[in-house]
Amino acid sequence: MARLFERRDVTVVGDDLWRSWKSIASLAGVNVDPETAMNFSAVFLAHKILGESTAMLPLFLLRRMKDGKEPAREHPLFGILHDVANPEMDAYLVRETLTTHMAGWGRAHAKVDYDADGRITAIWPIPPNLVTVTRDRFQRLAFEVNFSDGQKKTYRKDEMLFLRGMSSDGINCYSPVQQAREGIGLALAAEGYGAAFFGNGAIPGGVLEHPGTLDEEPYNRIYESWNGRHGGVSNANKIAILEEGMKYHAIGLPPGDAQFLQTRAFAVEEIARWYRLPSMMLNLAGANSTYASVEAFGLQFVLYTLYPWLVRWEKSISMQLLLERERKELFAEHLMTALLRGDTASRYQAYAIARQWGWLSVNEIRGFENLNAIKDGDVYLSPLNMAETGKPADRPARSLIQRSFLPVMTEAVQRAFKREQSDVTTAGAKVMQKKGAEGFADWLADFYNEQRDFMVRTLATPAHALAEAIGQDVETPSNDVVERVDSALRLAALRHSDQALMRLKSGPIEAAFEDYDPDRTARWIVSQVTAALLMPKEPEWQS
Repeated sequence: MARLFERRDVTVVGDDLWRSWKSIASLAGVNVDPETAMNFSAVFLAHKILGESTAMLPLFLLRRMKDGKEPAREHPLFGILHDVANPEMDAYLVRETLTTHMAGWGRAHAKVDYDADGRITAIWPIPPNLVTVTRDRFQRLAFEVNFSDGQKKTYRKDEMLFLRGMSSDGINCYSPVQQAREGIGLALAAEGYGAAFFGNGAIPGGVLEHPGTLDEEPYNRIYESWNGRHGGVSNANKIAILEEGMKYHAIGLPPGDAQFLQTRAFAVEEIARWYRLPSMMLNLAGANSTYASVEAFGLQFVLYTLYPWLVRWEKSISMQLLLERERKELFAEHLMTALLRGDTASRYQAYAIARQWGWLSVNEIRGFENLNAIKDGDVYLSPLNMAETGKPADRPARSLIQRSFLPVMTEAVQRAFKREQSDVTTAGAKVMQKKGAEGFADWLADFYNEQRDFMVRTLATPAHALAEAIGQDVETPSNDVVERVDSALRLAALRHSDQALMRLKSGPIEAAFEDYDPDRTARWIVSQVTAALLMPKEPEWQS
């Protein structure tokens, strides 16, 4: 182990390496480093996206609890990460700066200040090109900073926050700009070429060839006449009349000149690949940008691009800014809800599922939407086939009540169905023979008007008994129970008659009753009666 440390008793990242790399030009002949690379719009935008997206997310220092977690507001690091990082910079600016440093250099450094009691008071970003990572005589990491005024100072590892990107050994980090040097150099060269081409180019749009030699006067006359007739947008595509045997030769752009825009577009795609960004986020023309793809790419960006950066932040904070004993209960975490919210319809659908299944309350949902809490908004719902959340099942579960009433409800449904089947297959068949299809349709309409009332009367007794049993677990006024149950029964009878009429009109009378399942109808009625009792009553101002 000692030999291993001896091999590492050297400068691992320093000014010498930085200067030697900075002096190496790309194959396109352009020097590329994290500073010059920012002149390429795609690199600038990529760094801006990563820096802003990371900094915009709230970063909390949290405490682990037995039943969850809570903000550790009393810890000095909480305010530094969430509000103000130092007397001159807020937390957003510091986190944005350090993230863009990582995006360019592959690493980031911030000086950590402490008070007399050893509590963190501030963190100050330091440009990575000023920092040399080395080891002290005890083989511990140390950081030598070459300040702009020429002074040098070495800091211990507990005095420096060291954020690291992808690395070969945990110390020497791969710089995205260095790795993409050739692509960035090509883009900068193409940009410089384009500027020079349009600024200094003197390629005419075409030439007029005269068989003879022109003196100054006829030359000026032809020049002024041609420009007067064909120059400008308003004269485009006009017919040209050539005299004295002249010929017109059009001159196009050389292939290399005409393709430099494609070269720049390719360079943007390269940057998107290096930083694992969707091309549309770099405003690349022609990138697929349908609504579905935008939503999918947004989720892809959060999960596969941004999330690893956030984890680097969180792990570095926990390891370097917390004491070993503090790590057992404290940890840093970003709140990513804002980036994963999606569109309004998707959010509300997710809220409805969470509310229905009892893991979110009304006030929690309102909090996600930046709305104030409401009275009685902290109640959690429970599915009918489960016990009430947070309370022992000291009363009969609704699912047991429902199952116990199914046989009685099924028997009532069968009685109503047998009457219906008997009347339609006998009396209805006779009407069909005497009056035909039109007369049979009129008879069916009258019959099912009466049959609906009969079905409601037949099902009323077991339905009201079910409501009374469930009412022990539901705070529903007694004078409202009858109305709700009758309404549910009328809805069930109407649904049944509509389905029966559709079957009778589309096929033989006998076939209309072959696949009917009384048990299924009984289960549906039981669920409707239960749902009617659980439905909150509308406020008077809405009725």
